[in-house]
Amino acid sequence: MTKLIFGCGYLGRRVANAWSAAGDKVHVVTRSPDRAAEFQSQGWTAHVADICDAPSLATLPAVDTVLFAVGFDRQSGRMQREVMVDGVAHVLAHYHHRCRRFIYISSTSVYGQHDGEWVDESSPTEPTQPGGQCCLAAERLVWNAFPQHPVPSPPSAGENIRMRGAVASDRAFPEPGATVLRLAGIYGPQRLLACIEALQRGESIAGNPDAWLNLIHVDDAVAAILACEAHWSPGETYLVCDNQPITRREYFAALAQRIGAPPPTFDESQPPRRGSGGLNKRCCNRKLHERLDLLLRYPTLETGLPAGLVAGLSRAKSLLD
Repeated sequence: MTKLIFGCGYLGRRVANAWSAAGDKVHVVTRSPDRAAEFQSQGWTAHVADICDAPSLATLPAVDTVLFAVGFDRQSGRMQREVMVDGVAHVLAHYHHRCRRFIYISSTSVYGQHDGEWVDESSPTEPTQPGGQCCLAAERLVWNAFPQHPVPSPPSAGENIRMRGAVASDRAFPEPGATVLRLAGIYGPQRLLACIEALQRGESIAGNPDAWLNLIHVDDAVAAILACEAHWSPGETYLVCDNQPITRREYFAALAQRIGAPPPTFDESQPPRRGSGGLNKRCCNRKLHERLDLLLRYPTLETGLPAGLVAGLSRAKSLLD
């Protein structure tokens, strides 16, 4: 099968590796000719295009699956809405009739709850932060581009014999559609470097220590995307997080203990660099388990943190020596 990825970064690159290992033909999109050459060396077909420049998408091929996993790069010179909403609109205009599966990576920031309550896929989405507002606007664009129809039943063996070529393939394949995955905060190798350095220097951490964090290890995020494909059901939204929310106090204490740093201290007078700094919400992943039959490799931070620290500790040590 042919797959195409917008946003071949921390998450997207790992999905590309998984698809390649499964024998799929992988296409990736990047704005950088240098990165395109790097991706080509990985055995992927790289296309130089910009989601904010609609005409540049015109030559991208039709594929079976599109993964949109573009994060906002503050160094890009673009406005957040220009990338996260307008960019999605440009991609959808090109691909709503040129792919069978469209997987949009959204965020749990679409939930504006701030009193520590539990949320799931049916909870109200009233984001208070710009990133969450952009993700929710993009989700609505996805659903407008892929109105849902009943998924046809697979043909019988006899019907398959009577069908020929593309007709058989089209009838056996589900109707084109989309799925939205709302990911919690991704952590893993090379994603903990800034936290490690701050803790080792004994710096106070800005924000409320009792605010909730909802996390997902990058390997489990990849597994969720693959499971979404394997159990394809267009029109679904899944909340992708691990099994146990954790407070910021617990998170930084566990990290400090693992790296041998002093116990963390907090400065509640300063807002954190990301998030609202309030109690936020606790995310429930029941649907992820029940509908996608997904068994997380790292169901809690306790199980995922050791694997996530390997590269970060090595890099932090080299910077501090």
